[in-house]
Amino acid sequence: MGLSDLETEGQWIWVDSTPLNETGAVFWKKGSDGQGEPDNWKEEDPSGENCALFTESGHWRDNSCKKLHTFVCETLATSRVCPDGWAHNSGKCYLLSSTGKTWSQSGDHCITLGGHLAIVKSQEEQYFLSQSAIEVFYWMGLSDLETEGQWIWVDSTPLNETGAVFWLKRSDWQDEPDNWKGEDPSGENCALYTKQGDWLDHSCKKLHTFVCETVATSRVCPDGWAHNSGKCYLFSSTRKTWNQSRDHCITLGGHLAIVTSQEEQYFLSQSAIEYLYWMGLSDLETEGQWIWVDSTPLNETGVVFWKKGSDGQDEPDNWEGEDPSGENCAVFTKFKGWQDNSCKRLHTFVCETVATE
Repeated sequence: MGLSDLETEGQWIWVDSTPLNETGAVFWKKGSDGQGEPDNWKEEDPSGENCALFTESGHWRDNSCKKLHTFVCETLATSRVCPDGWAHNSGKCYLLSSTGKTWSQSGDHCITLGGHLAIVKSQEEQYFLSQSAIEVFYWMGLSDLETEGQWIWVDSTPLNETGAVFWLKRSDWQDEPDNWKGEDPSGENCALYTKQGDWLDHSCKKLHTFVCETVATSRVCPDGWAHNSGKCYLFSSTRKTWNQSRDHCITLGGHLAIVTSQEEQYFLSQSAIEYLYWMGLSDLETEGQWIWVDSTPLNETGVVFWKKGSDGQDEPDNWEGEDPSGENCAVFTKFKGWQDNSCKRLHTFVCETVATE
């Protein structure tokens, strides 16, 4: 790992120049005989042990820098996201159509969306597409339109160079591709895949659903923010009023969190450490008309997660016991959905912003 005392014996420094004693995390192995690591043992190397490794048990040891060991590299992770309606898999995005088009029309449609007909280059990718299929047949980006029998992907890669081929095999009939000309005298020169995971050649003029593919874009979040589906979230550890929380998020270049899907609600509740968090929802302008901080009415987002009361008193209830002005700001809870609360109460909060490419 990236830790050594090569510059000065006993002064352990990380490769980013941070002294070990400033990180607050130290896991040197403790010896049962009282001789723990680092011990700078010199029997194998007169210069001593000046580089650190970690062991399977989770402890660190110093070792001769000349020894051969496996190693671990580290870099900043980037999150990859897809356009709305596209499914993500292994850095790519896929759009499964619900309308039928010819092979040529399907390819043109994918291009207008910034992609191309799907290219299958691995067993894993084939499995993902077949498992995602709703219809029986889907056009993909494979044809032998230029030369009969020479199958080429739409990115100009010959099929025989990809190493992944899934033509249907038959025990009682000819295997695919068979270039059957019963319906089209020009034969079957375009490929589709089936829900069962096989490929067939087919007349390019037939209408089928299709799959578009594009590359997922890399998105990153500021330090300390959590990424989910193209958005970044900062879970505060300090407590503020709703107005103070809203203003603080704005100073960070974001806004209080807006929940627009079941998936987003699940992410927030699962990520919560505290029990209650302010989010960007209030009915401060008009009682009972809940509005997000981006001015979207709650009833237009399509998702609502107000807490249901066991006594029949559901949220929001605008309770005035602590604040005569009522409860006009919303919190989400770690377990039980949303509640209205007095905007003057101090709670932790969640800021949201868009991940950058």
